[in-house]
Amino acid sequence: MFSNDGTNAAAVDGINAEVELKSSVLSIKSLSARVGNLAVICRGELVIPKARAKRRNSAEALSDAIASYLKTVRKLNAWTPWLDALDNPVLDITFTPDAEEIASARVELICGGLYPGDIRRADADASIFSASKIALGPLLARTTVDVGSLVSNPRARDFSVQLSTASADIENTMRARNARLRLTMPMADIFSPGSREAMASGVTPSVNLSLSCAADSLEARGVTAHSITARVTGRFPQTLRAGVTTRVLGEPVALETQVDFAEKKADARISTRATPLHIDAISREVNYDLGEILKPARPIEIDATARLDAGWRFAGARGTLDIGPINADNVAVDRARGTFAYDHAKSEIVFSPASASVGESFARGSFETNFKTLDFRFLLTGRLRPPAINGWFGKWWPRFWNDFTFNDPPPYGDVDVRGNWKNTNLVRVFVFADAASFTYEKVAFDHVLLTLFVRPDYYDALDLFARRGSGYARGTFTHQDTAPDDLALLTVFDFKGENIDPVAVAPAISPTLADSLSPVRFAKPPTRLRAAGRIDGPAAPRGEHTLIDVEVEGDGAFSYEHIPLTSLSASLRVRDDAFTIERLRTQFAGGHLNIKAQISGADNARRLGFDMNLNGASFGQAFQMVEEISARKRGVAAPPDEHYNQPASAQLDLRFSADGFLNNDLSFKGNGSAEVSGAELVNINIFGELSQALRDVKVLNFTSLNLTDGQFNFTLDGRRVFIPEAVLTGQKAHVKLSGEYTLDTRFANLTAKVYPLSESRGIIGKGLGFLLVPVTHLTELRLTGSLDAPKWRFSYGPTSLLRTLIGKSGDTESLEQEHAKKSKDADNQEKPPATPEPQPLSTETPAETSAPPAAKE
Repeated sequence: MFSNDGTNAAAVDGINAEVELKSSVLSIKSLSARVGNLAVICRGELVIPKARAKRRNSAEALSDAIASYLKTVRKLNAWTPWLDALDNPVLDITFTPDAEEIASARVELICGGLYPGDIRRADADASIFSASKIALGPLLARTTVDVGSLVSNPRARDFSVQLSTASADIENTMRARNARLRLTMPMADIFSPGSREAMASGVTPSVNLSLSCAADSLEARGVTAHSITARVTGRFPQTLRAGVTTRVLGEPVALETQVDFAEKKADARISTRATPLHIDAISREVNYDLGEILKPARPIEIDATARLDAGWRFAGARGTLDIGPINADNVAVDRARGTFAYDHAKSEIVFSPASASVGESFARGSFETNFKTLDFRFLLTGRLRPPAINGWFGKWWPRFWNDFTFNDPPPYGDVDVRGNWKNTNLVRVFVFADAASFTYEKVAFDHVLLTLFVRPDYYDALDLFARRGSGYARGTFTHQDTAPDDLALLTVFDFKGENIDPVAVAPAISPTLADSLSPVRFAKPPTRLRAAGRIDGPAAPRGEHTLIDVEVEGDGAFSYEHIPLTSLSASLRVRDDAFTIERLRTQFAGGHLNIKAQISGADNARRLGFDMNLNGASFGQAFQMVEEISARKRGVAAPPDEHYNQPASAQLDLRFSADGFLNNDLSFKGNGSAEVSGAELVNINIFGELSQALRDVKVLNFTSLNLTDGQFNFTLDGRRVFIPEAVLTGQKAHVKLSGEYTLDTRFANLTAKVYPLSESRGIIGKGLGFLLVPVTHLTELRLTGSLDAPKWRFSYGPTSLLRTLIGKSGDTESLEQEHAKKSKDADNQEKPPATPEPQPLSTETPAETSAPPAAKE
């Protein structure tokens, strides 16, 4: 037979046929032949249609037959290279007669396999499959064709074929098992001039198709899908669209895809649920164990699209995830949702927008991570309790927030977190927080605004605004720890505030400052506060040091050790264990009080040294306050208010300097002076009793001392106050007072000398100088005993006056001896361990006051 190129080559060979024509029925008992490597077997009957054309002569019929034969041979030769892709193919055709359609042909193609890469043509690379590593087999293809329509009008019908194969391997990357499909294509596309030319050139013809298929399994990249069903439509080999359902790792999967065979690109949309098995599979794909950080309690809902770029390269995916509850890197996430985009070239996934809830915390924003570098970043806004995400950071994160307590609701804020999943030392965090109520170091605040930068063991508050009541503070602080021992390295802060109580907030700044301010109480917070300092912790190169400066101004009432004060202007300084009051201006009893002081020394031997100056204070108020403080310390009731009656104009000026142990009021030593003016000193118990003692002696004719002014110099030596000289003056006399007073026993040993300032009608005024005794000997009185019930006695009765004249002194009164014994016993009490307590002066009575009490007149 002649080939299509005119050479003497067989187009069809090995023909063996047994055919019988009866009437109009052609019966094919058997027919076999070969077309290339294809074995053809035919059987059955065909109905020969009646001729409709005019009868032609033999020559015309032969000519038409030869033309039709050559045309058929060319078609066969066009398909012959495609047959090379088939392994031992057999085409089995069975005809069933049909009066209308000549016959119905049932066609089956059976072969050991389909291998498009075996197509042998010089221009075979033009085929879409020619260079593909595709292997199908064993393969069975089945179709049914109406012969009449195929002969008379082949374009009028659709071509449908069913195909099944036990195995399908594609590009050595995918393998299907027990695949079945049904392919439908318009015959008009198959027999179009373009299709014939393409097939003649060994190029896959372009046809519209509809394909339904199923497979038991499909394996790709180590993951197996089961129970696969698919429907494919489109124009092949340009673009196909497919819908697929299957089960992957036990979870249902719905897939919609569009494939561009010309560009070797594809887009796919997938809906499924991911379990830990899926996470392991993804981990192998991205070369990172996601199972370490993602441990879902239930499957993760996924709705995503994937993209294959030219050359079937996986470009990336995007979609949505609905997760929760899940343990995400040791953080219990109740729920997380997000829209993600995965860039395979960058190996980077970005979730935006994303949202997550952890207990009461809720945030939305974006999240991204790189699977190659393991870098990540969060950009979130919402309500968050920082300890809720401790697991995402190192030990330094919970250590910093350990002293914070956020009340309901959780703080609102923005967070920018950068870091690396494998190296928490690379974490960098920017936080803006707006907390309605929180506590730091047990100090409660009503509202706080915080802008904070954090990295491991380093915390920098770029801006902190805290409101407490009607006051606020604003400033910055930096805190640094050391790793891995977690010791404090450095804290630096600088704050300004208004109407905020420094005593209440001191624990939030420094324990040292809190201890130093503990005796202070504010009835009204100061109007202005400034605190700045530096605290070197145990890990600092130069060791532990504290440096704090505080400036405070206020116009309200406050107290120190229950001493009531009004208004305040102070400059305070802390240097390690030394607390210094550089300047303190306030008001005490209506007067202006200026103080400089320092507290220093070890905890068990803290010392206080101070200088104070009080001017223009109300004498009555000051006297009352001192008495009330003394009564409070002794645990007794203070005297009634009438005990302190003094004119409103009575004023007190006081200067006093002393030093002693902070925890021992009876250890102080110092000097001072006081001035009183415009007072009624006789209203004070001790001076009232002095005046009464003088009035009781009728011969002296004293009505009242009426003392209004006084000047006092005194020395404090531990428990004793020594008064070398005090001068009290009035209209009729002045008094010189000297002696000592013991603070703890309230025992006094005083001498008062009264000097008249005008002529008296008594014995003194009459000039009875024949007694040869100085006048002042008659008006010298002594007080030896408790001030709670002071009793003045004249130093010179008749007996003692005689002794004075002859120079003979008597024994000290028994009360003085008892007082000396008590003072000596008190001196032997335990002293502070660090520094010896200052020794008191001798208990011996000064010579000037050593005379015995006067005998009763």
